[in-house]
Amino acid sequence: GIVRPPSSRQRSPLPPPLSPPLPQPSPPPLASTGVASPAEEQQRRREQQQQRRQQQQAERQRDGGEERGAEQQRGEKRGGGGPGGVRRATNQREHDERPIAAAPLSGAESEAAEGVDDVPPPEPLEAASRKEAEACGLLELYGEEVAARVFSRSWQVRQSGMAAAAAKAPSLVGERRALAAAAKVMLIGASDKMVNVFLASLDVLAALISSPGALGSRDAERELRPLLLSWRDKLSDSNGRVRDAAEGALLALCSLPAIGPSAVGALLVAPLPPAKRNSSQAWLGRLAPLQRLLREHGPQVRELSDPALRLPQEAPRS
Repeated sequence: GIVRPPSSRQRSPLPPPLSPPLPQPSPPPLASTGVASPAEEQQRRREQQQQRRQQQQAERQRDGGEERGAEQQRGEKRGGGGPGGVRRATNQREHDERPIAAAPLSGAESEAAEGVDDVPPPEPLEAASRKEAEACGLLELYGEEVAARVFSRSWQVRQSGMAAAAAKAPSLVGERRALAAAAKVMLIGASDKMVNVFLASLDVLAALISSPGALGSRDAERELRPLLLSWRDKLSDSNGRVRDAAEGALLALCSLPAIGPSAVGALLVAPLPPAKRNSSQAWLGRLAPLQRLLREHGPQVRELSDPALRLPQEAPRS
C-alpha cells in the first residue's frame, strides 16, 4: 500500500494543557537602612535639646550655690547687711541672698533668656547702646547679658532679652532707677517692628503689676509717659494682635493709683496728629478703648465725657 500524506483539512492534535505556574518565593524583607524618619529625627533632636537644657540648668544651680556660699563667707567677714552681710532681695525669690545688682541669672531667668529653642548668644553692646543702657540703669540692674540681648540685632535674641527682663524685674522692686530701666526695656519692645518682640515686652509690665510697690511711686506716670504714647500709637496698627495688646496694656494701668483711668483717658481723647486725621483706623483704635474705659471707670472719668463725645465729630466723613 501507498501511504498518503494527511489532508490539510484534518486538524492537528491540540497541544497538551499548560501546567499552572509554580509559586514564586516572596522576596526577603529589606534590611533596615538605619535612617530614621523626619518625625523620629525631629523628636530625637527635641529630646537632646531638653537634656542639654536640664544639664545646663543643673550646672548653673550648682555653680550658683558655690558662689553664694563664697559670698556668704565674705559677708561674714565684713559683717552687717543681714545674714552673712549679703543684701536680701525684697520679694524673697529663690536664690535671693546675693547682691542684686551683680546677681547672675537664676535658672528661670536663664531658661527665659534661652527661650523654647536654643538662642545664640548676643553680640557685644555697641558704644551707643551701652551709653543708652547705662543712662537708665538697665546695664547696672539687669546686667551685661540681658542688656546685650535687649539691644541685639537678632529679633529672636531681643525676644529672649524681653523674657529675661520680665523674669528679673520683680526682684528689682525698691531699687533706684528700677522703674526707669523697666520702662526703657518696654519702650524698646514697643518700638520694635517684630510682633513677637513687642508682645514679649508686655510681660515686663505684667511682672511689675503683680509686684507690690513696683508702680506705686509718684514718678510712675512721668517715667511711663513715652511708653504710654507709644502704646497709644499702636492702637491703629494693622495687626490685630498688636492693637489688642496695646489696648490691654493701657487699660491695665487704670487700676494703678499712680496712673489711674484719668491719665489714660486723657491720652485717648487727645487730638490726633494731622497726618492721621484722615485715617479711619486711627479713629477706631481710639474709640474702642475709650468706650471700654467709660463703661468700666465712668464715675472716675466724668470730665472726659465731653471730649469723648467731640472725638467722633472730628473724624472724617465719607
